[in-house]
Amino acid sequence: MSEKHTPTEELSQIFDRPPPPFIRIVPEGFLIDSQVHEILEVVIRDESITRKLWHSQEVICRSDCGVRARNGKLCKTCKDLGRCTPQLVLWFEYEDQAMRLPLGYTSARNYLKYRKELEAQGVPVFTAVSRLSVVRRGHWGEVVFHQLL
Repeated sequence: MSEKHTPTEELSQIFDRPPPPFIRIVPEGFLIDSQVHEILEVVIRDESITRKLWHSQEVICRSDCGVRARNGKLCKTCKDLGRCTPQLVLWFEYEDQAMRLPLGYTSARNYLKYRKELEAQGVPVFTAVSRLSVVRRGHWGEVVFHQLL
């Protein structure tokens, strides 16, 4: 029996694609391609953790997966683990494009509360249609989550 292999060119195209863009949270809403969207209605497809270590307002270490930093260090054995900032990232499609939404601390807590509410109703978060909006908190925005029925 012969094995079917994916052509090298096809594999290269898969891995040469840039990762989905990050959505920026601003007090007015969600900044996507220089346009502000007040509300996003999405189905969350995945979650991930990133980590950043800050010093004098500069990122000096970063992990896009929350497991291994870009410099090769393992996060769980790093002496600076307690000083780095974890960030929850939600993955979803918006207007037929994959997107990533990094959540700050308060927004992440809102998401975890929302997720628990869905679980209590027997609704998996990855199947629920969610409405995301931003509450203005001065110079920053806090994301809140609601289930669409």
